[in-house]
Amino acid sequence: MDKILEKLGIYDLMVLLLTGMIILLITIKIFPIFNFHIKIDADDSLQFLIISYFIGMVFQELGSKFSGRKLLKPVFKVSNDLHISLSQKEIDFITNTVCDKLDIVFTDDSVSEIYNYCKACYIKSNKTTIEIDKQQSIGGMARSLSIYFVLIFLISVIKFLICINSTYFFMTIISCLMTYIFYNRYVRFFKMRYVLILRAFYYENNR
Repeated sequence: MDKILEKLGIYDLMVLLLTGMIILLITIKIFPIFNFHIKIDADDSLQFLIISYFIGMVFQELGSKFSGRKLLKPVFKVSNDLHISLSQKEIDFITNTVCDKLDIVFTDDSVSEIYNYCKACYIKSNKTTIEIDKQQSIGGMARSLSIYFVLIFLISVIKFLICINSTYFFMTIISCLMTYIFYNRYVRFFKMRYVLILRAFYYENNR
């Protein structure tokens, strides 16, 4: 068991295994409220880990349909929160430098190409990717959990419409709130990952 866990990277542990474990445990606890009883032996470690990993993989695949690349455009627009956006000075330097090298014009459609170039430079410089992997993993985990709570929200609404019950009403409110929280974490950490790579390019080349 320990050897298996050692072979898993931070992405596998957080986005697949840990996310799957959280979803499985919540499901076991709350689905009896909807009259769905799931029998899984949580004491059987191997079985629990395998099922958790599979569940995490399913939700990761669902989440991958919502590409985080659409979050790149806001990164290139100045905001008060520099953790999730660049300053105007950084934007001007990065876009001018990369566009000159690639012989392209800076538009909303070219931000992905600019980011890919900066990312390739980051990796080529042999810098550690631990911080990037961590932010991607946290963002991916939050994305999967937001999708999960959307499903809980839909089930709660359907059950409430079929049978007016205060329990289903509160489950609707709670699942809606959790969806909002995890979606915002997903957005924030993916933007932070993009800014980290772009800002590293800025400081590496603006000397």
